[in-house]
This record gives sequence, C-alpha cells and structure tokens, in this order.
Amino acid sequence: MYRSVGGQDHLGLGSVVTDKILPTLSPGINVLTPHPRYWSFYAFVVDEFWRRDLPRTNASLRRFLRRKESIFSIAGHLCPNTINQGSPIGSRRVAPLVAEGRSTYSSDFDYMKSAGGGYGLYYATVMQATGVVRLAAPELGLPADSVTPEIGAQVADAYREAISGTKYWKRYFDADEVPADVVKEFAEVGCLCRLREGAPDRELLVDVFLYGGHERESSARRTSLRMFLDLSHQTSGVALNQDDFRRLVMYQSTYDVKSFAEVAIFEPPAHLESVARRWRLSQLREMFNWSLNGMWQWTCEWGLGHDGDIFPVGISELINSTAALDLSQVAGVKSKASEPVGNLVNECQALASMTDSLDGRWELSTSLSEDRIFTLLGSPGLGQEGKSAALFVMYVMCLARLWSPELRVSVGSEDWRPVLEGGSSRIGMQFALDQLREDVRQGKTVANVFHRVLKEQVIAQHERVALAKLPDDTFRFRTEGGRLRFFDLPNQFQRNNSRFESISTVCAELGWTGFLSEKDRHLSTEGQAIRKDGDLVHRTK
Repeated sequence: MYRSVGGQDHLGLGSVVTDKILPTLSPGINVLTPHPRYWSFYAFVVDEFWRRDLPRTNASLRRFLRRKESIFSIAGHLCPNTINQGSPIGSRRVAPLVAEGRSTYSSDFDYMKSAGGGYGLYYATVMQATGVVRLAAPELGLPADSVTPEIGAQVADAYREAISGTKYWKRYFDADEVPADVVKEFAEVGCLCRLREGAPDRELLVDVFLYGGHERESSARRTSLRMFLDLSHQTSGVALNQDDFRRLVMYQSTYDVKSFAEVAIFEPPAHLESVARRWRLSQLREMFNWSLNGMWQWTCEWGLGHDGDIFPVGISELINSTAALDLSQVAGVKSKASEPVGNLVNECQALASMTDSLDGRWELSTSLSEDRIFTLLGSPGLGQEGKSAALFVMYVMCLARLWSPELRVSVGSEDWRPVLEGGSSRIGMQFALDQLREDVRQGKTVANVFHRVLKEQVIAQHERVALAKLPDDTFRFRTEGGRLRFFDLPNQFQRNNSRFESISTVCAELGWTGFLSEKDRHLSTEGQAIRKDGDLVHRTK
C-alpha cells in the first residue's frame, strides 16, 4: 500500500537527544551550523537584498542569495589558507567544479538543491534565535527575511567592510561570470576560515555567540562554550576526536585506542558541574539508545535468519530463543538468566565501581563499563547470543547508573531533565528506570525483564514509530496476530552526532582556541578569559 523507504531512528530514540537534550545544551549551534562566519555572510547578503530594488518576497530573496552563495562556496574551495578545515555548503557539487581549474565561474551554478540555499536550509532559524535576522512575517508587515536593526545590521556592515577592498565587491558582486582570480582574492578576506585573522566582524560574532538571543538560551550556549574551552585547556597536547569527547564527558578520561593507555582527563571545575552533568547524561542516553537500537537490529536479524520475510514467525519463538540468555559472554558477569534481575543490577554497579553520583570520575579501567560493552559489540567474533546478552547488560548498566532515588533530588530538576526526556512514547530513561525498579521489587528474573523489554520497548515501540511515519513505509517487522512478519531491508543504526565538531569549530574559528582535533593548540587571551570568568567582563554586551 505504501512506498518502502530507508528511514532512520526506527525506535524514535535519537530524536530525544537531537530535539530535546542537545538543543538545551548548545542552542544555536548544531551539527549543520558549525561556522560562525556564515552568520556574517548571510546577514550581509540579506542586508544587500533590502538595499536593491527587488520584489520584497522570500522567493526573490532566495534567488538573490543563491547567486551570492554559489560564489561564496567556490571561494571557500579556492582559499589558499592551510588552516581552512571547514567545507562550505554545496561542496559536493562545487569541489568537482573547482577541480576543473576554470578561469571563470558562473554565479548561477547550481551548487545545491535547496531553493533557499544553506541559509534557508540550515542557518536562518539559528540566526533568528541569536538575534541576527528576523524571519518573514507578512501578517506583521515583514514580507521577507531581514537583518535586525541592531546586531544584525552591524554584523552585515562589518562583513561588507571585510570585503570592501576586493574586486569582487567593487566590480563583480552582481555579475553573472566572475574570474577565478577575483573569487580567490575574495576568499582571502571573506572565507569562513579568515574570521580568526582579525576580521572586522569577529568581535561582533563573539557578542552574538556569547549573548545573542533569549537570555536563557545565550546563558546555556555560553556555559557549554566555556566547558569546551576548559576541556581544550585541560587536554592540550592531545588531539581529540568525537569518541574521545564522548568518553571525556561521560567518564572524564579517554585512552589510546591501540594501547588503551589513558591519554587525557577532564575534571570539570565546580562552576561547570551542572553543565557537565547534562553533557554526561546526554552520552549516557546515547548508550541507552544503543542498547535498545541494538536489540531492534538483533530482532530484525533473528527474524530474517528464520525466514520471517517469507512466512510470519511466532513472537513466542523469538522469546523462547532467548530463554537461556548467556550473560557470561560479557566478561565479568556471573548473573544467570534464571536469577532475579536485581542481582544483575547489583553486579553492574559493582563491576563498574558505580558511585551513585553524577559528579566525579566514572572509571573506564574497571572490569566492565558501557564503553567496554560498546567495544565488545563491535567485535566480529561476537555471535548472536553474545550480542543479545551484551545489549541487555548495557541496558541494565545505563539504568543502574541512576539507581539511587536520592540522586534526582540531589542534582535538581534542571540537571535531571535529560533522564526525563522521552517519557513513555520515546522510552525516557526515567520511564525505563521506574519499570526496572518495579521488576526488581517483584523479584522478576533476568529473562523475564529481557522479554518484557523486547516486547514493549523494541517490538511495540518500532511499530508505534513506523505507524507514525506512514505513508512512508519504514517497517522492518510488523505483527500479524501473535506473529511477526519481517522485511528484508537495511537495519543499520548509529549514535547521534554529539556536536563536538560543531562546537569546537565555533571555538576555533572565533579565535578562542586551536581546533580540538589538533594536538598543538592553546587558548587565546580571550579564550582564557571566557574559560575563567564565563564571560568577557571587559566588553560591552
């Protein structure tokens, strides 16, 4: 009846992190908006649109903007700066074009599908949230997006000043064809990477990122930026990637993946404890999501392995296949499927040396941790039985971290919010925790609880989410009476982007620190001031 599509987030868990948790930690900075100078460039283009005798509609603005962004993207690829680490929007089409070595470039080059360019697709809403633009509101007399009369107009003027000496601005800004050498000259002052080189728009963008938008959001963004600068400072001399970041915020340490030797630690100071807790919980939620998504994938693979795409397979057959769940395949675990699940909770707490606290170090060098299970699940030698056992142990371990009833009260409602997010419709950790506590109280076995999770939080949850996505058919299995019919479609999943690259790019391109992916980096004077004070007290806000 419906067209089958690939689909993503088949249990609806990823959206809890991307739409609920991370936006409260870094409002205005997301995976797709990592470059501060786009705020300048787009503000400048929107301002120029209003200075011309053009139809006052967003459609007209989009046509105007695409011509400017096309050249801007080409300029990013022609920029000779060796520290240029960011690909401009439209790179997939622009990079092959630039590789041809053309002598001129058309401003009408179709660099991306979106009619509104990168501005309409990614940046418009965050620029509004940080106070740089006002989105069109015809009912209020604003027929097209415009810059705000305060900071938006200043940012636009500053970018205009930055490129004022270029031939592109003086002679080719409205041209259909732009010589390559002109585009390259434009790149040398207008590119994304040139902001940190004393550009006239840099200080204004510092104000935007520290203070722009609603105070609640700017305060949250400022605090996370401060945490990143502290993390960069504490780990100076170590090149970090996203996996390192995940470990540093969750366990406060990271290791060399070849030797497993500890290479860096991050101990949040007292003034960063609150934000560090929420970042830690964001990554604990990712591990929790991984366990459930892994069970979903395991269910898909089991069903297809039993020809469930040809004939429906009884749900009872699936459940019976896990009756003898062998937890001993997870190193150190001695609990058995027939024993009370409370034994496994206690064992997870002991093996991981849990402290019933969201502060301080969570040890990576213990007998067992979520990180160790994550690594185990990626090993090719782990069979299907071992996989199901490891996934369930990870599920229990994530909840055991939050076991103490006093923990919620001790950290306060704001820091506990990531645990609450998701509720029952998206399997919030609090929802799952309450259920597991009740299972322990009733003395249910490990097998009992695993079967409940499979039925309610995997099978029923997948159907609930897939039904909500109709008419796009994203079903990987669906119930037919007491049976499951499986569909031979891709069942891969992955963790959400942590925003590590985006936020570290903002910090680097604003000139506060080197890129965290670089070993040799240090904080600038301004970066140190933000790290120590959380503010730039000498600046006018």
